[in-house]
Amino acid sequence: MRIELDNNINELATAMAALGEFAASSQLDQSATQAAEVVLDEMLSNIIRYGGVGPSLGPIILELDKEGDSLVIRISDCGVPFNPFDRPPPDLDLPLEEREPGGLGIHLVRNFMDECGYEYSDNRNIVTMRRTLTPST
Repeated sequence: MRIELDNNINELATAMAALGEFAASSQLDQSATQAAEVVLDEMLSNIIRYGGVGPSLGPIILELDKEGDSLVIRISDCGVPFNPFDRPPPDLDLPLEEREPGGLGIHLVRNFMDECGYEYSDNRNIVTMRRTLTPST
């Protein structure tokens, strides 16, 4: 499934509805669906809030696919080049007041997905994430 989203926080609802349709038609298990919801919310929110994407720069493209035993989520945008997986994970052992701000959402993404990758190609940020699906019984 491929959809185009405007750079607007209200488009999160559109993305979640598309995910719901995809999950039902692909028979994704509840665990994978819930993980995908968290991942989409985090990644799309960050792109919309910080990516500098504007309507004149083109849409955010969301692709959802089932490849073999994996759920594949691909998000691309024309925002400022930025690899969200380039930062080290937050130090969760530090007291909250001593931690650097940010990074917890991407930490969750890394934990919910089995693979996370980034590339910058054709003036687009492209994030690809994979999660191995639980076999049906």
